[in-house]
Amino acid sequence: MIQFDAHLYFEKEVRDKMKLTVDGNYAYSRITSMQNMEEVLDNFRYHKAFFAVDDSEDGYTFQTGGGYMDRRSVVIYVLKQYRLNDMDSQIAALAECKQIYKNVLKKLFKDKSKLQEGMIYLVTDRIPYTEIPGIFANDCTGLFFHIPINIPTDLSYKSEEWLTDK
Repeated sequence: MIQFDAHLYFEKEVRDKMKLTVDGNYAYSRITSMQNMEEVLDNFRYHKAFFAVDDSEDGYTFQTGGGYMDRRSVVIYVLKQYRLNDMDSQIAALAECKQIYKNVLKKLFKDKSKLQEGMIYLVTDRIPYTEIPGIFANDCTGLFFHIPINIPTDLSYKSEEWLTDK
């Protein structure tokens, strides 16, 4: 079975190697939804910027060609605190988050063929982002975006996986 460790890839190959996230001290965080933001909220006292990844999104299985694929989306959040009641600071923080989004896309496009060699298929024809509206937790702004990932799955019937009537 083919596996893709989204946290390993986005932390070690993307966040840890991007000058903007390293120089900006973006803390890597694992989360399970925008409503929970577990590691982000737990670390607001210690960090001012976050590169958070949610790989717990729903997925589905579909047929393509002669086989089947599992598609799931990884959601990436790029968040940065700004000075309270300072619109210029908010605009600058959001602009930095947008640049990180663009840099992530550049890295994904660069790595796409390498990942395909391991049968990990990034769906990159449309990658919209959504800005975090208004004032988000502790004067924070940012955006999030989804990266759909297709991975082949074996759905062949195996009798040894089933109990049989006697």
